[in-house]
Amino acid sequence: MVELVRTVRPEIYNQAFMQGLSFPQLSLGSGHRNVPAGKARMLDAGKRFNTLLEQSIITIPRLKNISLKQVPYAFQRMLGQHTVGKIVVEMLCDKKDS
Repeated sequence: MVELVRTVRPEIYNQAFMQGLSFPQLSLGSGHRNVPAGKARMLDAGKRFNTLLEQSIITIPRLKNISLKQVPYAFQRMLGQHTVGKIVVEMLCDKKDS
């Protein structure tokens, strides 16, 4: 699970460790604070990543975007081992939540 809006809080997910959930987190805040050198380093890293992606040195898994309403069906397919790649749940939140 990747949470893009706030700091990851695994403790709010019931038995996250026992369910094998992982919580990657990427913080860009520190790079923005070291202006302009931090921004330049982040831009350089992005360009290098894109180059490796274009050269097929880095590959991305197949992505499937689903709505929140489709999550139960997606979980059933995952449990039955009928999925390939990564499933991304698209969720919109109110501005007051972010």
